[in-house]
Amino acid sequence: MRLVLRYVEKTKAGGWQYRRRVPKDLSAVILKREFKGKLGDTERDALAAYPTFRAKVEREIADARRSAETNAAAERGDLSDPRLHQLAYQRAVQMGMRDTDWEGRDHLAQGIVNQYPRDEETGYPLKPSKLDAFTISILNSAGKSKPPQATLRDAMSFYLAERDNTEAPEEKERFKQQVERVVGLVVEALGRDPVLVKQTREDARSVRDFMLQRLKTNGKSISQSSVARDLNSLNAVINHAAQEMPLPATELCAEVGDA
Repeated sequence: MRLVLRYVEKTKAGGWQYRRRVPKDLSAVILKREFKGKLGDTERDALAAYPTFRAKVEREIADARRSAETNAAAERGDLSDPRLHQLAYQRAVQMGMRDTDWEGRDHLAQGIVNQYPRDEETGYPLKPSKLDAFTISILNSAGKSKPPQATLRDAMSFYLAERDNTEAPEEKERFKQQVERVVGLVVEALGRDPVLVKQTREDARSVRDFMLQRLKTNGKSISQSSVARDLNSLNAVINHAAQEMPLPATELCAEVGDA
């Protein structure tokens, strides 16, 4: 070929193909050994087909990596409870959950329960992971168990977990600390980790006033521009949750900026 294209090789028949091994760390997500596809019989055909085929492979790898990272976060319990509930439902469906098959659902649930030691009196598993606990509940209820209502800290965990991972580590950590600081201020202002769908305009005013009344280390009041930046960070967290979890619009998100 006139151009050397990565992962492209000539076949014995004289055509051209794309061939690339699946990354080892994604072998549990992408259930095949390699990406392989014909690009054409001529160099011209291969050059024309290469960008589209390569982009398709890169998208599949990126999706698989996000899935693997989400699964790892779920196992560690780093995700919010509503997000874990959603993953547990998807997991139960993939396991073969059927609404009308009670015995089948019980068998699937018992398979998870048997991975843990049990309480001698109740028979319940001792200290199951949150993902397993949600999955058992969903199987036992034929998928009808309701997800827990998302709190602000849930929204924060979801927001941070879903952010682009291409940032430099120090920049990512600085942003994480900023978001955690703002959410901590809201929790302090309200005296609780607020359930997003239960917030009122009064809550929004309380948060705004609490932020405006803070003092800097030098004893001076926090500027309105600093409070505005904090509220922008707060709204970003809640808006993201409202779009992705999903949630109805909340008073805290809708009103805090102009309460």
